[in-house]
Amino acid sequence: MNIWKWDELGVKKNIPNKHFSSNLLALQMQLKTIMDDVGGERALAFLDTLSQLGESEQRIALEYFTTVIKRVLCGDVRLESDIDKANKEFENCLYGDIIDSFNEEAIQKGRFEVLKGGKMTQKKSNILDLKRYVQNKTMQ
Repeated sequence: MNIWKWDELGVKKNIPNKHFSSNLLALQMQLKTIMDDVGGERALAFLDTLSQLGESEQRIALEYFTTVIKRVLCGDVRLESDIDKANKEFENCLYGDIIDSFNEEAIQKGRFEVLKGGKMTQKKSNILDLKRYVQNKTMQ
């Protein structure tokens, strides 16, 4: 299957379909996104190191690593950076402010109500309707 493209002079050109390379690029982007979500370069380095082990060693190592990660997730003490702590504190503060604002509004008004919405009033258009114009002219 070929893709057709017109150049600046309007001449039709046959562009070979680069289906494989475009799909490969999309796959690379998806893999990068997935890897960024699980640690990026550090996760790749971990997987490279893990791949140097034998199959049974990989299985045992992965069981131990999974156990350690589950213990961290279930534990009271979590591993957080200063940036993580600051972001969490900001989110909690923002959430608290929003809830406080809702509560204050509810106390002042006694209840929440749904406001009527709808389309905004439209400005009259300056476009001339030719059919209407001709009808008006013929009636005059």
